[in-house]
Amino acid sequence: MRGLVLTDQQAKDFFITGGTNDFSSFVNRIQQQPGSEVKFLGTVNGRPFEAKVEPGEVKVQGLNLSQADFDTLVKQLQGQSTREFKVQAVVDGKTVIAKFENGQLRIRADNAGRDKSRVERNDRSGRSDRSDRPDRVERTDRPDRSDRVERTERADRVERLDRSGRH
Repeated sequence: MRGLVLTDQQAKDFFITGGTNDFSSFVNRIQQQPGSEVKFLGTVNGRPFEAKVEPGEVKVQGLNLSQADFDTLVKQLQGQSTREFKVQAVVDGKTVIAKFENGQLRIRADNAGRDKSRVERNDRSGRSDRSDRPDRVERTDRPDRSDRVERTERADRVERLDRSGRH
């Protein structure tokens, strides 16, 4: 389905709140139909969102949720027969990504996107961020490589004589 236009409350009602036509029951029905795939594309309060459901996999991104709503959605998806899922949402002003793969749930929160988290990860490992590095490292001059042996040209292809007796 394309072009869905939802409010935050409508999105919450569909993706979080239990009922007969909520996202969790919808996922359950799709999981039981091999070869089926359903996509929801649209906006929630003007921000784009996407939900993709196919047997064994679920992907949801673009929702704006509270921490409790995010936790509820993740628990609902864990309770389904999904092999893996990914939920990316803005939770209380932070981008939060929950991935469930190989029986393990990983949740990562980013304040300002991927670059920021990479810098924070480097700081924790003892390395510094790139701000204290010099812009360009001077290269030392290499000696001329005149000592190299030049290759000789390849001989042209030798024509084979036709010995078949046919002239």
